Amino acid sequence: MKKRYDISIYTNDDNIVKGKDGRFRLKGSAFNISYTGYWMAHSSRLGVSKELKKAMGISFKNKEKFSIQDKIIYRFPKLDLPRQKVDLLKEKYNVKVIRDPKKANVHVVSEKLFENLFESLWNTSVPFKDFFNVLDNLKKNDYLTDSALSVANELIKQYELTDSMIRLWSPYTHGSSNGDQMRDFLVENISNISIGERNTIDVVLPDKNVNDFLNIKNSNIDTVYDTDITEIIDKELAIINNTEYDNILKMIMSSDKDNRSLALEMLANCNINKSFDVVSGIFYWEYDWLKDTTNWNTVNVKALRKRLSKYSGGTNNHNIYSYNNYINYLIEDKQLTEFAINKTRESLYKNVLGSLVGDCAEVFNVKFDNLTLKEKLIENIIIHD
Repeated sequence: MKKRYDISIYTNDDNIVKGKDGRFRLKGSAFNISYTGYWMAHSSRLGVSKELKKAMGISFKNKEKFSIQDKIIYRFPKLDLPRQKVDLLKEKYNVKVIRDPKKANVHVVSEKLFENLFESLWNTSVPFKDFFNVLDNLKKNDYLTDSALSVANELIKQYELTDSMIRLWSPYTHGSSNGDQMRDFLVENISNISIGERNTIDVVLPDKNVNDFLNIKNSNIDTVYDTDITEIIDKELAIINNTEYDNILKMIMSSDKDNRSLALEMLANCNINKSFDVVSGIFYWEYDWLKDTTNWNTVNVKALRKRLSKYSGGTNNHNIYSYNNYINYLIEDKQLTEFAINKTRESLYKNVLGSLVGDCAEVFNVKFDNLTLKEKLIENIIIHD
């Protein structure tokens, strides 16, 4: 792993000097360095994707080939895996949970763990050779004093920069009145090493998390996500049939908070995969009602919230984009069903089209049966066994 440093070159008047030849040069005080952790990868977006994890050497067990039967599991921190569901694993699959990761044969991790393990830092770092080229150009063009050269050489030696990644920048300084040509040359050189191939974010591993990372990376023990374990557990849970949608919806929209909380508990403890069109529909459209419950922050419900994170947030049912997004989310998750389509059509017709071309329209009329899914999307419809 390569260490990552921030190196700043300040060009305000306090850090430049005018020589007898009338030329402005950088002083040794212009250089500042700070250590930020271990550089792991460049990325074009926040977070750590599956591809990045693989590039870092973190591999996961194929959940299609994975069996939980008789396994000894170690739970890493930051899991959304309720104790009640783990108890089902113990009972049904003879699973044991231990506190020593070395004695386990399955490690359970979560996306939240990786979110806490790494940091995403803006402004991409570059290899040492690029930093050295900038220094070399400054030297060749006589923009460095002897003290600046001495400080730069000492930094390279002291911090062993030759095998590191460096984020090089020159902070904008207000009130500078001298050395414009030198400043422009420096900024241009820094810009040149960041063009094209560089992305915008560095994935960085802080020192405090190195041991946890190495325990995961270097382990020869099967590693799985908590969501994969949850899916196994869900198979043992009850399926909420489409016919129960309206009854649960009435409970969710009840003025009785206990009633709403009971309905939320039902959603959190069902076979979510097999009940997805019911659970996601209620979660997406009635999110604000669900939040106003007594069990919103329980472990079970937090696991549900994580599973349905893309369906979270207050949704405007008078906006066509809300309907488009819901259908597209279901397609992404391979959970689009005829039931979900019909429920969405009904709400769209009632809340958006009704006053325009529906039953309440003044002039034009479009029949409900004519409101259909685009033909190119029909192939995404699934049928549960």
